[in-house]
Amino acid sequence: LQTSFRTIKGRHGEKVDVPEDRKFIGFDGYKSVLESDAELVILATPPGFRPLHFEAAIKAGKNVFMEKPVTVDGPTSRKMFALGEESVKKNMKVGVGLMCRHCHARQEFSS
Repeated sequence: LQTSFRTIKGRHGEKVDVPEDRKFIGFDGYKSVLESDAELVILATPPGFRPLHFEAAIKAGKNVFMEKPVTVDGPTSRKMFALGEESVKKNMKVGVGLMCRHCHARQEFSS
């Protein structure tokens, strides 16, 4: 991640503002993010971590945007649905990045 940060900083210079106290790296880095004053977290980690991170975000009162795939099997899908219901009870906002939402065929299929 440090290499990626240096590359982006090198290309975009002053547009990149990520001080050391806002860099969260490692398997437990998500905990530090959730302790911050951020109102929204983006879950873009591999889907195996998604239920753990989503549950922690809900407990921390954070709104969530997560990338697909959200889950890869039935048990974690059921857990994510339950967590989604919990987020609704807490009036939290949750979104998922589905790149096909603008697809005309998909819109016809779901209408």
